[in-house]
Amino acid sequence: MHLLLVGLNHTTAPVEIRERLAFDQAEVGASVRKFASAAGLYEAALLSTCNRTELYGTAISVHAQVRMVKSLCDAAGLAPEAVEPHLYRLRDSDAVEHLYRVAAGLDSLVVGEPQILGQVGSAYELAHESHTTGARISKLFLSAVEVGKTVRATTGLGATAVSIATISIQLGRRLLGDLSEQKVLVVGAGEMCETAAVLAAERRPRVITIINRTFEHAERLARLSQGIALDWSRLEEQLLSADLVVTGTGSAEPVITQAMLHEAIAHRDGRRIVIIDMGVPRDVEPGSSCWEEVFLYGIDDLHLIANEHLQQRQAEVPRAEEVVARALDRYLAWLDTLAVVPTIVDLKERFERIRRAQVKQHVSKIKGLDERGQHRVEQMTQAIVNSILHDPLVRLKQRATDEAGGVLAESLRYLFALDEQGGDE
Repeated sequence: MHLLLVGLNHTTAPVEIRERLAFDQAEVGASVRKFASAAGLYEAALLSTCNRTELYGTAISVHAQVRMVKSLCDAAGLAPEAVEPHLYRLRDSDAVEHLYRVAAGLDSLVVGEPQILGQVGSAYELAHESHTTGARISKLFLSAVEVGKTVRATTGLGATAVSIATISIQLGRRLLGDLSEQKVLVVGAGEMCETAAVLAAERRPRVITIINRTFEHAERLARLSQGIALDWSRLEEQLLSADLVVTGTGSAEPVITQAMLHEAIAHRDGRRIVIIDMGVPRDVEPGSSCWEEVFLYGIDDLHLIANEHLQQRQAEVPRAEEVVARALDRYLAWLDTLAVVPTIVDLKERFERIRRAQVKQHVSKIKGLDERGQHRVEQMTQAIVNSILHDPLVRLKQRATDEAGGVLAESLRYLFALDEQGGDE
C-alpha cells in the first residue's frame, strides 16, 4: 500500500491556478469523498488553503496519482496540461516528510506561520467526518499536528512575529507598555487592520475605536474586536486622546495630516502618541514625526523589523528539521509494524474460533452448569487463549521492523495454517 500526495503551492503555481484549485472549507468534505471514489483511493484527505492545495491518499499502485490529478483538474474545470507544470507528486516517506514540514511551518510563505497547524488539523477532521480516513492517513495527520506543536514548543521558529499587523501591535506594546491603560485607534477596516484590532483586543486596552470611510465595515470590525465604531468625520477628534494609532486604509492620499497632528498635540498636554502606519501609500503625511510627542513608524520600519525576525526564525530551522526527522523515523517504524498486523488478527481469530468450538462441544456435557457457570467458563477459556498468545504476539511486534518480522509472520501463518480453510475444530 502506497501513501500518495499530489499538490501545488505558492512556490510552484501562480495565484490564478491556486485560486481555481482552492476549496472552501464547507465543500472539502464532499470533495474528498468524490476524489477518493474517482481516484480509487482507500483513504483520502484534502488540505486546501490560500497558498496550497494537497490531496493525500492511499492506493495499491502509484499510478493512482494520475487519477488524483485528473479528479482535481475536473473539480476545478481545468485541463490537466494547464495544471501539470505546477504540480508536485510525492509518495511514501517523501509524502510523510512533506506534511510534517508543512505542519511545522517550514513550507509556508512565511516560515513558522502558525495558521497552517490549525489548517492541517481541520483537514484531518473533515476527512474523518467524511469517512475517508483509515489507519495510515489518521496516523499521518495526527502525528503531523504533534510535530507542529512540538516545533512551536521546543524551538523559537514561531516566537517572533513577521506579519506587519502583528509587529504593529507588538511595537505599540513595546513603546507604551501594558495596553490595558491605553486607548487604541484603528483607522481602516481591511485585513491588516482587522488582524491588528483583534490582536490589540487580546491585550484588553481601555477602549478600541474603529474608524473607516465605510461605516458598516467599521461596525463589523468593532464587533470582532469588542470596540466601538465611529464615523469618519470623528478621526481628527480621536487623535486628541488616542495613545496608539494603527492605520492601513489603502487611501491614495494621507488621511492624517501634519495640520491634524499639530492641532492634536496642542491639546494633549505633552502626552506622546504612537502611530503605526501600515498604509501603502502612506496614511500619515510625511514629516509628521517632527514633534517629539509623535512616535511614527511606517511600512519600511515594519518591514525592517519583519526581516530581522525572519532571520531569527531561519536560525531555528535546523532544530525544527530535527523534530521532523525524528517524527518521520517513528512513522516509518510504525508503518513497518502494519505488515504483521494481518497475521496477528488472523491468529487471534483462529484461536478464538477453536476456543468457541471447544466450549460449545464440552459445556453441554457438564451437568448442573447454570448460566453463571457458563459465563465463568467463557472467561476462563478466553484468559487461557490470551495468555498463550501474549508472548508470541509481543515478540512478533518487537521484530516487525526488521527482516525477522516477515520470517516470523510467515512461520506463524504456516504453523497454524492461517491461510487454509477449515481445521478449526
